[in-house]
Amino acid sequence: LVFASDEIRKSVLENIAKIGLSKLGALFSVCSSEYTDRTVSGVFFEHIAHRILERGGTFTCTSLEENESDKRSTMSITLGPTEHGARVFKEDGDILGMKDQYCVPLVPNFPAFDAAYYPYLFQMTIRKEHPVTSMHKALQKVSPFPHLTSADFQTKVKKCFLIFVVPSEIANEWTKKQHFVGDRMEQRLQKHIKQFVLPLD
Repeated sequence: LVFASDEIRKSVLENIAKIGLSKLGALFSVCSSEYTDRTVSGVFFEHIAHRILERGGTFTCTSLEENESDKRSTMSITLGPTEHGARVFKEDGDILGMKDQYCVPLVPNFPAFDAAYYPYLFQMTIRKEHPVTSMHKALQKVSPFPHLTSADFQTKVKKCFLIFVVPSEIANEWTKKQHFVGDRMEQRLQKHIKQFVLPLD
């Protein structure tokens, strides 16, 4: 089961936006059944996740970084509510300048992440692993540094967090298997961008 077109997908999500969050869990459960393609349930989960995060709150994330002990560290992040829903940014938008705002890309197939609340980048997924592709390209599109280099992270950006937002039932199975995929610059960026997982019920 997949959406017949992008227009139908857009229409469905616009109507789902009118449904209360408390009722969307049941819809997601139905769409996650064995009879439904995971593409549809993934779209619904991303939509629900956006609605939860854009209304703000404090969320606990678990680090995916390797450490000497088996116990993974946690981090609490606080997002302020974004009035009138998420702010949409274009490819030439400056998310580094959009502090304290939950932002989503104008294009649905934007590379590397699905939303930003700088310094946090969010990638929604219902899968147990998710490769990171074209992070360098994505950050070049939405930062004031068109020729972004690894050194820029140390001198200008300083910190950035990539947070995988996943259903709570698979959060504990997540490890740092999702290495950055691509050229040498992608590998360098991985050293500067800390990875976390955020479970949503």
